[in-house]
Amino acid sequence: MGIGSSKCKVGNPITSINVAPLVDVCLVLVIIFMVTAPLIAQNGILVNSIKKEVGDQGGKSSQPEVETIYLKVTDKKIELNGRAVRIKRLSFKLQELLELNQEKAVYINAVGKVRYGRVVDILDITRQSGAKRLALLNDQEGLLERTLVFQKKRR
Repeated sequence: MGIGSSKCKVGNPITSINVAPLVDVCLVLVIIFMVTAPLIAQNGILVNSIKKEVGDQGGKSSQPEVETIYLKVTDKKIELNGRAVRIKRLSFKLQELLELNQEKAVYINAVGKVRYGRVVDILDITRQSGAKRLALLNDQEGLLERTLVFQKKRR
């Protein structure tokens, strides 16, 4: 039994990994993600994609007709159910129509080269006016505009 019989030698380097700093960094990252995730998730719009064929429907359908709120947005003007409206009066007009609409649905069609910010502003106004469902249309030829049932003024 000599000097070489001990298990721990003084001159050898420590070869095991110290995982404490790694765990600390991972926990800090998890906390950062937990704090920022709800903030990121609040900004956004839920979009359901619906594809519908437009054409001559030839007869009465079995579903009752729904009074529709249709917004046509161009670069220079906004039309609400076929009538031009100023953006300042849009919220008031939409609130009137949404009170009569059971579905609280608004169809928005951006025609031509419309700025993205303008469409987002219209989306914000419709949501603040009380719309529960928003439908973004891609109807450059106006086929859907001709088939939708427009809201008629009730007096």
